Amino acid sequence: MKRGGLLALGLVVAGLVAAGAYYLLGQRQPSPGPLASAAPSASAGPASAPSRAPDPMAGPQASPGSLGAALDGFLGAVPIKVPPTPAELLEAALASGQDPVDYRQALDDVLKRRKGAGLEAIDLLAQGLGKADAKLRFQHALALAKHLDGPMTDALLEKLPDAEARGRPELVFALRGSREARVGAKLADLYSGDEDPKVRAQAAYVLSEGGEDWPPQAVEQARVTARMDLQSEDPLSIQGAGDVLGIPPLSAPDRELLVRAVKERGPQKRRLHALRALASAKVPAASLAPTLEQVARDSGTSPELRAQIESVLQELKKN
Repeated sequence: MKRGGLLALGLVVAGLVAAGAYYLLGQRQPSPGPLASAAPSASAGPASAPSRAPDPMAGPQASPGSLGAALDGFLGAVPIKVPPTPAELLEAALASGQDPVDYRQALDDVLKRRKGAGLEAIDLLAQGLGKADAKLRFQHALALAKHLDGPMTDALLEKLPDAEARGRPELVFALRGSREARVGAKLADLYSGDEDPKVRAQAAYVLSEGGEDWPPQAVEQARVTARMDLQSEDPLSIQGAGDVLGIPPLSAPDRELLVRAVKERGPQKRRLHALRALASAKVPAASLAPTLEQVARDSGTSPELRAQIESVLQELKKN
């Protein structure tokens, strides 16, 4: 396949994609102990050098003990700033109207420096984050995903069923920080059977991000639902279907399903997301040229879709 083909079709999805680390554990090296004075050798003979008399011009000599005590006293007087809890950080952000991105950066620092902060932050999200709006909830979940580990993944999966409705989609989004097989299976279950359309859409998105990293059986389970959702009139269902069907490798029947969706005069969102899925599945644009030309000539094609298709066709001509 030509590189230009993939690049060209990739341009179609540039305007469609929405949204999307582990703890750095610094170990403090132990301080060297006080230097011990060299004890005189037991075998030293009388030829040992005589001890030097104190220099009357020298100042008072501090003993190792008094120096250590002075250092301890100095260090004890230096204030150590303890990172706030996630709850304290959230309260301050809501009170001040802090920018969501700045809040996420501050939370990221707390998650790095405060033991147990990850589990506390998950609890807050499961409770819906109080008066936090969708932008702040999203940034909170983004910070969590960066630091997701085994215990945090356990907590997310445990909290999901009974979490506040407004926090559940972001709890699902935070799972993007894991590629464990159990997470892939849970995402497939959520996409296939959850009652909340926003939860299903987030599960589809995270599945698409993981792509071929997920267990094949989980991806196929999700595809069964996606094939039906592609025919839906609901925008979120169509979006989720495009995300899942775009996970490579793309079977011949699924490719034909997507091509047909692009060609048919259905909802423009369906046509756009079907085209996006073809690109995500790495179908070369050159092989779709006849279909794209037909869609571009169709009077029922929206200006947005036509402009993107014509851009792809121009790139193909250059290559």
